[in-house]
Amino acid sequence: EYTLSISSTEGGSVTVPGEGTFTYAHGTVVDLKAVATTGYAFVEWTGDIGTIADVNAATTTITMLGDYSITTEFAREDVEFVRVFGPGWHLMSVPLVGADTHPTAVFSDVLDSGQPLLVYAWPGNPGYVTPGEIDPGRGYWLYLMREVAIEVDGDAPTGSYSTLLSAAGWHLVSTPRWPIAWKDVRFRHGGDERNLAEAIDEGLIGKLAYRYDAALDDWYFPIDLTDAPGTLDAWTGYWLKTLVGNVTMVIPLGTPSAPTSAAAYTGVIPQELQPPAPPQSLQVGPIELAVSNHPNPVTAGETTFTVTGVAVEHIAVRVFDLSGREVWQGQEEGSSLVWGAANAKGRPLANGVYLYYVEVRVAGNELRTGLEKLLIVR
Repeated sequence: EYTLSISSTEGGSVTVPGEGTFTYAHGTVVDLKAVATTGYAFVEWTGDIGTIADVNAATTTITMLGDYSITTEFAREDVEFVRVFGPGWHLMSVPLVGADTHPTAVFSDVLDSGQPLLVYAWPGNPGYVTPGEIDPGRGYWLYLMREVAIEVDGDAPTGSYSTLLSAAGWHLVSTPRWPIAWKDVRFRHGGDERNLAEAIDEGLIGKLAYRYDAALDDWYFPIDLTDAPGTLDAWTGYWLKTLVGNVTMVIPLGTPSAPTSAAAYTGVIPQELQPPAPPQSLQVGPIELAVSNHPNPVTAGETTFTVTGVAVEHIAVRVFDLSGREVWQGQEEGSSLVWGAANAKGRPLANGVYLYYVEVRVAGNELRTGLEKLLIVR
């Protein structure tokens, strides 16, 4: 008879025949099966591996021709997530981060697209700040001028993920890796852990959470945490209010939940349960506005002023002669404006060089270009 000793590294276990020391007769073919825990992956079998059928397979066999000691090697799983975000404001998060958690590393795709990085965190009063690092357990406001596919990769979070909500008040939170049902989230305070219902009943958190919806007049979709709250999405940030300090939000990461929509809260929402306003009033510059007018020179008819590369809500144009006298101004919703090369009274302007600048509204902010030239030649 021979002995087989089996062990494993962190990140999984051997389920067949198990871990420990086993005795087998000469020539016995023993089934082996290694199972990785969430966030880890099987790598290989090591040790006395000469009679293992496939050292790179999690399920394999070993033939007992002597005393053997083998180990299953596991490693953190390197995963990758991608999501496309359109222009405008987003209350978002990321499913995971790599070794470099600085915003410029996490959101490198935004910078690579030629846009400034406009990301804000909420540490509490007095208001929004630029974060020094990105945490997948927290939410962030991100402003984009055009569509970007954001890709994040790194070691997958394992076990459970804890986020300390240190002060009583509003917090931006999220879930790493994948969707998790609100009802599965737990809250730790004073050494004890509560489920969602208990945390609400015991006055640790408020009964409402919120996600951002740009289509709504008041910006936010209220989620009733006491009635079918649905799931948290790993790419979405949420407002959650703690009623006491030092509450830790614990996200279990064992198994993803099937994404489900939340039931909207339909009652009257008191002022104390309404979250902070979005950062629409924050300056989103400096921004390089791509401005053109076509045709230029204007030889007949009209020319069109256009701003590209940003999500423009409103455009206004002012035209001046070379003496600095304003000869025309106009405005329009959207990112383009047509002008008939005439003055404010509708009379065609004389041939020559004119100057203009464009004012636009981007995410509620008024921005102005420098002076540009146009030529009228009829």
